[in-house]
Amino acid sequence: MKRAVILLLAIARPALADESNATVLYDNAEQARKANKWPEACDLYAASYKEDPQLGVLLHLADCEEHVGRVASAWAHFTDAADLAHDKHDNRELTARKRATTIAPKLPKLHLVATGHIDAIHIERDGGVDITAMIDRDLPIDPGNHVVTVTSPDHVAWDTRVTIPATPATTRLELPATLELVHRVEPPPPPPPHVTPPPAVTGTLRITSQADAAIYIDGVRVATGHYETHTRGRHHVRVSADDRIAFDSDPNIDDTELHTIDAQLLPMPHPAPDPTLEVGVSLAPGKKLRGDKPSAIAYRADVGFRIGPRVDLGAFVELGILDTRATCGFDLPGPMVSGAFDYGLHYQMTNCRYVMPGLELFVHVLPRRRIDPYVGLVPALRFQSAHYTPYIAGEARTPASELYFGYVIGARVGVDLHPSARVPGFELGPFAEIQVSLRAQESCKSCEGGDNVRATFTSIFAGLRSSWAF
Repeated sequence: MKRAVILLLAIARPALADESNATVLYDNAEQARKANKWPEACDLYAASYKEDPQLGVLLHLADCEEHVGRVASAWAHFTDAADLAHDKHDNRELTARKRATTIAPKLPKLHLVATGHIDAIHIERDGGVDITAMIDRDLPIDPGNHVVTVTSPDHVAWDTRVTIPATPATTRLELPATLELVHRVEPPPPPPPHVTPPPAVTGTLRITSQADAAIYIDGVRVATGHYETHTRGRHHVRVSADDRIAFDSDPNIDDTELHTIDAQLLPMPHPAPDPTLEVGVSLAPGKKLRGDKPSAIAYRADVGFRIGPRVDLGAFVELGILDTRATCGFDLPGPMVSGAFDYGLHYQMTNCRYVMPGLELFVHVLPRRRIDPYVGLVPALRFQSAHYTPYIAGEARTPASELYFGYVIGARVGVDLHPSARVPGFELGPFAEIQVSLRAQESCKSCEGGDNVRATFTSIFAGLRSSWAF
């Protein structure tokens, strides 16, 4: 009985150690995530899941990978999590399946095109992932730089670097039709009898890198992490690992020389995510092209949401103030009399302004450039108030005020400028806008002779807009 207890404790101890390591790694990952150190958090989540594969850790890893832009890895891990939850009858299956379905339309893909036939062909991505079965198929892949290597027995390996954009597009890569045969050197003839050949004189090439890095010499994979060989002459050395920038070198090894290469692989840069929210303010002088054509000035505040990298959909509120020296463009007799015997009814405008809520739909031409032109539509409703004082024969009457309503459809052309790379979300730029008012009330209801006229007219504005995207 005592021996059985000791045996059970011996078996359980490594498992407990694995769970303890996994818990420590998970706690560190949570701290990194809360500190917005997302790449570090992803590595820690992955290490924790490797120690102890728990469904919750896999969901956190997938969420972290989506956050840093590794959409293909996130989609694969959400799908694995949904399958694992299904097998365990866990109610988190629906959440994982929904997240995977949401990411699927955003996946970049790599399509391998075979242009010939190579016997026993073997294809790897980034020095370790076998993708031979994906020829002539769309392979979901994370954005960034990747190395594709093609090998076949007795042939020189072929590799190339392909850059995957951070868009749901398919990148085609044509594989070579043939591979160059390995040049085999015949062994030298045996030395004459009783003659001892001189010892071969060579140098030493020593390569070190991180533990999971694949090491290639002259296109042939020779080791992982560390490699040492005796050789001479010039060679091409490549060291690569997942999510790291590959290291390349062309050392020339002299006789008796020890040539050491310490290949430090830098992390693969990830593109910053596109902004999803934008707030802005603008100021624009303009003119109402009706009646006495009064000048105007418009103040606007807006908020928009980014739909994809190019389209902004938002709402705004605009306050406009019109010049009151004449009739603000209304169908009214103005304050100026026509002659010495003009004793008719005249109106002096004292306040003309409007409030206009509406929607904005902007399409950006170069969203990731420093100078970004855009065009857009601006439908809105306008509520305009007018305060005036009637005069008869120069004598002031009781002041009055009225509210007018109209439909507006506008079009805008502008340019967003990004003045400083240190503040990537700040934008400043000029714009021009034309507003067409449809069936707008342009005659006061209570004025003498007023007939509640509804008219269509145009207003034009040109100004400056400042915004912040994040």
